[in-house]
Amino acid sequence: MRRLLGAATAAALLVTGAAIALPPPAGAVSPPIVNAPSAIPRLLPIFALRKATTPPIAGGATVSHIMTADPAERAGLRADGWQLDSMGTTNCDGIMGYLFDRPVTWPTGSTIAVHRFYNPAFNGYFLNFTEDAQIIANLAQFGFADQGIIGYGFSTADLPGPADDPTYDPAALKSYMNTTTNEQYYSANAAPAISGFTLQGTAGFVRPAGPASTDPSVPETPPAAAQLCPVSMLTKTIDGVPRHFATTKAMERVWLLATGWTIEATDQPASADGVVGYLWDRQIPGTDPVYRFHNDAFKSYYYESIAGNAAQRVSDLAQFGFVSEGVMGWDFATPQPGTAAWTYRSNPAGAAYYSTTAAGAAYAAGHGYTTTNGPVANLLTSADLPTPYYDIHRPAGTSRGVVVYIHGGGWQAELPFDDFAFHVPVILGERLAAGDATAPGQLPQRLVGLGWTVYSVDYHSGGAISATDVDWFMTRLRSLVGPGTKVCTAGGSAGGHLALLTAARRRDVACTVSLAGPTDLAADAAASTGVGPIIERGFGPDTGTVWHDNSPAQADLGGVTTKVLMAAAENDGLVPPSQMTLMGNALTAAGAPSPTIVTLAAGTGQGFGCASGSAGFIHACATQAAYDAYLATETAFMNGV
Repeated sequence: MRRLLGAATAAALLVTGAAIALPPPAGAVSPPIVNAPSAIPRLLPIFALRKATTPPIAGGATVSHIMTADPAERAGLRADGWQLDSMGTTNCDGIMGYLFDRPVTWPTGSTIAVHRFYNPAFNGYFLNFTEDAQIIANLAQFGFADQGIIGYGFSTADLPGPADDPTYDPAALKSYMNTTTNEQYYSANAAPAISGFTLQGTAGFVRPAGPASTDPSVPETPPAAAQLCPVSMLTKTIDGVPRHFATTKAMERVWLLATGWTIEATDQPASADGVVGYLWDRQIPGTDPVYRFHNDAFKSYYYESIAGNAAQRVSDLAQFGFVSEGVMGWDFATPQPGTAAWTYRSNPAGAAYYSTTAAGAAYAAGHGYTTTNGPVANLLTSADLPTPYYDIHRPAGTSRGVVVYIHGGGWQAELPFDDFAFHVPVILGERLAAGDATAPGQLPQRLVGLGWTVYSVDYHSGGAISATDVDWFMTRLRSLVGPGTKVCTAGGSAGGHLALLTAARRRDVACTVSLAGPTDLAADAAASTGVGPIIERGFGPDTGTVWHDNSPAQADLGGVTTKVLMAAAENDGLVPPSQMTLMGNALTAAGAPSPTIVTLAAGTGQGFGCASGSAGFIHACATQAAYDAYLATETAFMNGV
């Protein structure tokens, strides 16, 4: 019988990859390509999950910890009873850090594959950052079964990036083990080892979930980009009354579970792990704070999204015994795409119950919560929505309609898990994050000034998935605003392309503003050869008919009634004015309304480095007079929709 290694020896072997000449294992899993055919790598969140299990071999750990960057696997694990794991992270959603979805190379280095192993003797999952097949073979001899590559990380902490910005620094992923119980976990923050565990070594380096901290008492600071935190519902009967407690804090959730509270499964199925929805971890435009209160007289907890003067509302509620426990997160004041109403019901004694589903409403009705008090917040239904990040900018007075603004930047996401920190394939036009949409002079701000409500949306990087994400958002937005509301699309560069493509595929878009947006990907690729394979590196390679199928000028435009405004500088080398001509001809041939096409006279300079008397217009410089004339045309166009 093969002798099992001691926990410390085995863990050290896994981390260091000590070599023994043995044959390679079979059945390694291929790396995931999440957004093919895009050529742009993405950073995927690594989710940490835990589960109390019976070890298959005597002496194995009774609690297993696993890390995954695969959303489908994560969903399957959650359905199988795995829960959010906060032993190695204080992030609200169990994210340990980020790995690339494919190999990435930059001028001074490259990523390294991250393999996940399972060992039944420990009942544990282990990680090894390696490209060496011999190391994998060695580990197999000691019972570590290779489950394949879960992503691509770094073998060193010395990576290029702004020296004064810790957001760009990789974080060491350290392994800790309890040598008595064989339980093992990983941590990417500065927290000391949990009692009973000892440091085994560093497996490799990952993009941190938040800026690195050097203070063990504050292991992580919030990620640089807003994130969605799960709202976990837990329950416990106290003094004969069931309490329903909501939290977005991972450590608070752990403490509650350790002190007799259990996962609430009356509103969502048990597989949801108590998560009834998601709130932002900070305020973004269009959101309001969601507070948690308790009332000892009613023996219950209460939740409320407060618009306007929150301090006054908290003070008023305190007069009736409702004590504030602070802000849980931020939600949108009104129903939005991808949200569900969190509804408050009470029983005759004043105790409260909250739900988002029909199952929750049925439970309330059957357990004495017979008074419906209405929605208290709008929770995002998933952290994995196609467009989880969007800002809302509202005009003063009555809105004339809605414009969905789509940012440019080479079809590259502004989401917190994009690859901008380490690898920028190409940047097209303005790289305008959703949160920056109110910058002076930007298109979204101008539209708000003309009386339109603007939704500034994000999308996943590259290829057809970006258009699919925008269409998902448009469909849900339309279901909320109704058929009588005018809905337009707008954007520049890649955003202009997506604005036109969305209008070409739908018949409910009132208008589109496209500033230097490609209309025929193949033709634009041919026209922009002097500056490299822009389309291939941004949108993705022309696999099959992918460019044709995602070119607005090649779409079936029959029945389109959208009013279209297109503009580009005459010296634009990335998206020349001929792209507008192709789209205009296609619209005319289909019997659609004649588009408004503006070609701005060339100015002096390039991009945003324009000389005096010139103005930047997406990829080029136009004369100031031409730019001013365009703005007048844009105003008249939007006022005429």
